[in-house]
Amino acid sequence: MPVVLEDWISQSTNLRNICQKIRGAKISARTWYEWERLAGACYAQGKKVGQRKYTQEQTQMLLCLAWLRKHHSRRQVTYRSLRDYFQANEG
Repeated sequence: MPVVLEDWISQSTNLRNICQKIRGAKISARTWYEWERLAGACYAQGKKVGQRKYTQEQTQMLLCLAWLRKHHSRRQVTYRSLRDYFQANEG
């Protein structure tokens, strides 16, 4: 069965590595947990953090957050501001 690119990216370890490449810096476990909270993905899935999968929207929001942190590292980000930023740049 072929691996769908979105399914592969949605895996926690792959997504975290991609976000680190976008940001240009290592993302600590504590920071990643905070990013999950901001993207609305910090709920118990019954799996270890490294084996989690995210929805397409959560994946896109985490990627958007990585880009935002690279270019605006000091900006205060909330779930709502991230979602507004994501929707404004969608398309």
